[in-house]
Amino acid sequence: MLGTLRKASQSWIAKAFFGLLVLTFVGWGIGPELRMRMSNQPAIKVGDDKIAPETVASEFRREAEQMQRQTGGKLTMDQLREMGFLNQTVQRMVTQALLDQQADRLGLAVDDDTVRKTIANIPAFRNQLDAFDPNLYRQALAANGFSEARFESVERGDIRRAELYDMIGEGTVAPAPLVDPIFNHLYEQRVAELIAFEGSAMPVPPAPEQSVLEAYHKDHATQFTAPERRNVTALVLRAADTVADYNPTDDQINKSYQDQQAEFATNETRHIQQVFFPDKEAAQKLVDAVNGGASFADAAKAAGKEVDDLGTVDRKGVPFDALADAAFASPKTGIAGPVQTPLGFNVVNVVEIKPGSVKPLAEVRDQIVAQLKKTESIARVNALSNKLEDGIGSGQSLEDIAAGIKVAPLKIAGMGADGHGPDGKPIADAPDSQAFRTAAFATAKGALSEAITLENEAGYAVVRVDDVIAPALKPFDSVKDQVLAAWNKDRQFDEAKAAAEAAVPRLNAGEAADKVAGKFKLTVTKGFTRTGNEEVPAPVAAAAFKLNPDQAAAVPVADTAFAIRLASILPADPKTQSEDLDQLRAKVLQSIGTDLDQQYVAALQKEIGVSVRSDLIEAQFSQSQ
Repeated sequence: MLGTLRKASQSWIAKAFFGLLVLTFVGWGIGPELRMRMSNQPAIKVGDDKIAPETVASEFRREAEQMQRQTGGKLTMDQLREMGFLNQTVQRMVTQALLDQQADRLGLAVDDDTVRKTIANIPAFRNQLDAFDPNLYRQALAANGFSEARFESVERGDIRRAELYDMIGEGTVAPAPLVDPIFNHLYEQRVAELIAFEGSAMPVPPAPEQSVLEAYHKDHATQFTAPERRNVTALVLRAADTVADYNPTDDQINKSYQDQQAEFATNETRHIQQVFFPDKEAAQKLVDAVNGGASFADAAKAAGKEVDDLGTVDRKGVPFDALADAAFASPKTGIAGPVQTPLGFNVVNVVEIKPGSVKPLAEVRDQIVAQLKKTESIARVNALSNKLEDGIGSGQSLEDIAAGIKVAPLKIAGMGADGHGPDGKPIADAPDSQAFRTAAFATAKGALSEAITLENEAGYAVVRVDDVIAPALKPFDSVKDQVLAAWNKDRQFDEAKAAAEAAVPRLNAGEAADKVAGKFKLTVTKGFTRTGNEEVPAPVAAAAFKLNPDQAAAVPVADTAFAIRLASILPADPKTQSEDLDQLRAKVLQSIGTDLDQQYVAALQKEIGVSVRSDLIEAQFSQSQ
């Protein structure tokens, strides 16, 4: 469950190897822990490392549970195995083991400060003030059975592997002979004259005989069929609903305020100037001159130096720790130094001091209360979700589960796959969650779904399907007006297509486009690429790239038929489109990096040696059935 707390990685490194299941937390338990559990017959051997069959099965189940939550429980464990996700788990474990061994051989290490900063930047551990919250951190780990030491160890391994990937790609470039042809193809443009013959602008045809409409109703049955609907009973756990009776105590508020003191503080800032000297004696002469009454600027000028103005900065804005200590040590303005730095000897001049301040508790009290309520609500809803899952796992009825967690069941009648009722409106109190809707339509009648994570709000749900209302063709009499409207629309579109096709020979003959367009809209487009834009639909753009200048074609799109005549061709220009070229070059470089990574892992696999016993892994699942 903790895996859902972090965003899926978007880096090319992770995408290359971790595939669809790439969430940083799914890697928990890889590394040293895999090597602790060895059996006489390991499922995976990577060099001297051995991974037990039960460890592989455990990792797959953890990842499969995440996938099930993402799909609303639509896929079973067996289905996921058949789809190849077990093989992905094995490949990921092999890849990580190979990279860990190579990192060991290269002596790569990650310092504690880097690990702390990385963890502090994880969104799940940051509060409403966007500050790292130790309470959120500890509660999230505890709720998922992880100690801080274990989590930090796993995070350290992730960082170390990322460093190894960076080393692999260092110095890689995207060559021009590869990038330029792609750029020329993607960013070549066309300019065209475009006439839009809208079906709605065509005359409405005379009403046909009823027999014609009845035949249309039958031939277009899908268009007039009521969709499947379901009557369901759901248990919905919303985090916000769990804290209606919760009000943080003054002690809790005060403690949270003290814990986050740094976040409510404005640091002291100072306007600082500095001068560097290669030797201490020269720096001391400037200090003596200022102490003798000269201004800092005049003393620097006399020494043949320019004053470097750092502006108004806090301690972190000063480039060297020793310099910061000297600049912020004195309670008064004035000079300090000489101070030795890697660049030589420095004299600083503190021009102005702006004291730091801390927002009083009264000013941030509401924010802290909201934050504490949110933290408490997450803890409570997680506890309830565990009871919910236990009830499902033990085979309890939905009513018994509801009684155990003291949540009233929610009856939902006639829900469509879009979450709307028969009136076409959202159903009151039903979760606004695609995972919930998917689960409701994937669960068999009378069955209970697995626990569903609600993606649009902090909470969980379980749903039972009470009845399935099958799709049915609506009687003709009840949709007669809709049938007539649809029939009219089709006939009008036919007229629009005919008008567009009739315009093509006139445009090919060189007739003025505005004369051909008549009352219909004529657009002289700006340059567009093969994918089109807001004024040029993609099918029209595709047709334009097949035309020669002054050549025309008719292209039907949705309920409009377009007549297009190509006016000119604009070659891609790397000078005026330099930003696009840079972006393309970056994408090509990313693709090259992916290939390099895959080749590197393949080379490691050949060098270190890998063996996989699929029979031992499969046995883990046959034993559990």
